[in-house]
Amino acid sequence: RYPGQVLGIHLLVTVDDGGAAACCVNTAGLALVDAGVFLKDVVGACTIAAPLPGDTKTVLVDPTHAEARRAATLDCAVLPRFGSILYLELGGELVVKADALEDLTEVAVKAASDIGA
Repeated sequence: RYPGQVLGIHLLVTVDDGGAAACCVNTAGLALVDAGVFLKDVVGACTIAAPLPGDTKTVLVDPTHAEARRAATLDCAVLPRFGSILYLELGGELVVKADALEDLTEVAVKAASDIGA
C-alpha cells in the first residue's frame, strides 16, 4: 500500500515506572491509526511479571519497576486479530524453565490481545 515509503516514529519517555517498552509499542500503533495509516491490525503490547520462582499462576500485568525488579518479566506485542506474536523479550532476575515460559507466554499474549482489541 505504501511501496518505497519509510515511516519513522520517535518517542520520548520522560518517566518510566515500568512497562515503558509496551507503552511505546501501544503509543506508536495508536499514532499510526490516528495518522490514517492503513493497518491490517492494531498492535497490542503488555509487560507481565512472575514474582515467585516457579509460580506462573501469580502473574502481574503492567508491573511497576519495584514489582518487576526481582521477578521474571516478559514483554509481549501481538496482532490480536491474527494471533501473531510480533515481539517477546524475557528479562528479570528469576530463571524461567521452558514449561513455565510457555505458561507466561500464554498469559502475556492474552493480556496484549485484550489491550489491542
